[in-house]
Amino acid sequence: HLHVKGKEEKMSKSLKNYITIKDFLKTFSPDVFRFFCLRSSYRSAIDYSDSAMLQAQQLLLGLGSFLEDARAYMKGQLACGSVREAMLWERLSSTKRAVKAALADDFDTPRVVDAILGLAHHGNGQLRASPKEPGGPRSPAVFGAIISYFEQFFETVGISLANQQLANSCAQNQR
Repeated sequence: HLHVKGKEEKMSKSLKNYITIKDFLKTFSPDVFRFFCLRSSYRSAIDYSDSAMLQAQQLLLGLGSFLEDARAYMKGQLACGSVREAMLWERLSSTKRAVKAALADDFDTPRVVDAILGLAHHGNGQLRASPKEPGGPRSPAVFGAIISYFEQFFETVGISLANQQLANSCAQNQR
């Protein structure tokens, strides 16, 4: 059940404390709502608020931005410092194990989301490192594996990361 943030009561038409799908979709995408739901346990009531939705939206945009940067790196269009490839392979492996364990543990999607966001954070950290030696060794394979894993996972849960990349590009163009 959805609850209004900070209140015990459920959203309901009779209490006039609800939002229609039509109104919701004026502000947020279905993917944002799906991601918002993934961040809560299916056994728990969900506290709905605009700030929680904005946070889900920002996290998805961040994932889209990471994927965009990782693809640019793979194509040689993003210069960064030396990538700690072994560390990223280990992070990818440990993320896969953590996701599998969380799903096996009563479908703990908040833990799944945390694991995936953690991997994106580490990948971003490697892509943000400043280049010390231009033209040094590159490690595109590990980023390709991370991209593939993210795309497969999010496709499975019905979230299109391509839409997040498009939204991220539009947001950057509006600045």
